[in-house]
Amino acid sequence: MSQYDADAFAAFEAEGWERQAASYEAGVGRVTSRVFDRLLDAAGVSRGRAVLDVACGPGEISARAAARGAQVIGTDIAGAMIERARLAYPAIDFRHAAAEDLPFRDGVFDCAVAGFLFLHLARPDRVASELARVLASGGRAAATVWDVITDLRLRELLERQSGIATLACYPSAELEGKGVLEVDAEQRVTAFVEKGPAAGEGLVNAGIHALDPAILDHIRPPFADFGHDVWPAALAAGATITAAPVHAYVKDVGSPEALAEAERELGL
Repeated sequence: MSQYDADAFAAFEAEGWERQAASYEAGVGRVTSRVFDRLLDAAGVSRGRAVLDVACGPGEISARAAARGAQVIGTDIAGAMIERARLAYPAIDFRHAAAEDLPFRDGVFDCAVAGFLFLHLARPDRVASELARVLASGGRAAATVWDVITDLRLRELLERQSGIATLACYPSAELEGKGVLEVDAEQRVTAFVEKGPAAGEGLVNAGIHALDPAILDHIRPPFADFGHDVWPAALAAGATITAAPVHAYVKDVGSPEALAEAERELGL
C-alpha cells in the first residue's frame, strides 16, 4: 500500500467511526461485547495492573477492566467515541489518540487490549510495534479480530441482501467439520448444519454476512457464535435468511494452522 493510500484509508476509518459513535452500542456493539471479558483474560488484566485500551470506542472494555481493579487509559482516533466514553465512565482516563502514534513513554503498561481494531488499520504493523513499545517487560497484549480471510467484494454481498441476513457461501465437496447451509430453490436457508458430514457436496458458510438490524432481536445470551446460536434460533422463529453463493477466496483462519495454510496459499 502506498503512503497516499494508507493515509486515505486511515482518514476514511476515522471519519466513519466519528459517524458511528452514536449508534455503535445499539448495533454491532451488542455482538462484539460478548467477547470483552475473554479479551481481558487473555491480556492478564487484574487488580493493580496498568492497562491500555486501544480503540476503546464508547468505553465498555475500559470499564470492565476498571471493574477488575485495573488502572486504565482508553484511547480512540474518533473524538465522538471519546466523548461518549467520558460521559458514560467519567472516572476513567480517555484520550483522543491514533493507535499508530500512541502518546505514552516506553514500557508504562502491564497490559494492552485492542478490541476488533486490526482489520480497520492502514498500518497494522506500526500499531503492533506501538503496543510492544508501551508494554513493560513481561507485559501482555491481546486483540480480537474476525477470523475469515477473503477477497470477496463486500458490495456484491450487500447488493444481494435479503431477509434478516444474507450469508456468503461457496460450493464444496469437503464438508466435514464446516458450517453447511441447506437451501431451497430460491436460495433461502432452510437449515444450518454446524458441523458438516464426512462425505457429500454442499454449500459451506463463508462466515461473511450482510445483516439487517432485525438480526439483533435473535442474539441472546449466552452468545458463542452465529452458527451455533443465532442462525438456528432465527430459522426456528421463522425469519428469512438467504444464501449468496460466491466465487472468491475464503479461508477460516481461526487456528494457527489454518492461518499458516492461508499464508502459504496467498504467498504471504
